[in-house]
Amino acid sequence: LEVPFAELVIHRIEEEGIDIQEPVNQAVVKRFSDELDHERILTADQLAQDQDMGVQQKVAGALVQQHVLSPNWSQRHKIYPMVERDQLISLLEDSLRRMHLTDLREASREVSSKLEAGELSVEEERDLLAQKVQLAREVQATLKHFGTVILP
Repeated sequence: LEVPFAELVIHRIEEEGIDIQEPVNQAVVKRFSDELDHERILTADQLAQDQDMGVQQKVAGALVQQHVLSPNWSQRHKIYPMVERDQLISLLEDSLRRMHLTDLREASREVSSKLEAGELSVEEERDLLAQKVQLAREVQATLKHFGTVILP
């Protein structure tokens, strides 16, 4: 299932009941949410032309790269500095992995509670134990990305 990143973020913000403190950020989230209700996704250009000057400034600040090296420099020296876009992508990926980790832990708790409840057939118990092992492996793999490993 492929879901646009904006839709995933808005869904999680609404689902988790996350409060956005800054009014400009509230306006941006509301605009994205309203557009998603109509099955449309806002573009940076649309936000840059927003009637709210604060939203325009926020978008302009996010889109402007302050320091740019000439492409020739990168090709000649084979050094490719991390640019703001790379940092943002890394932050987004880390955020998604943390949300995935939260989902994995919740699923693991649900499996554990089913196992603790008892009154399961041998086959159901075997399936739940296999699920629990698989979830534990996925949690460890996700934590490994962050350089954190929790031993059993």
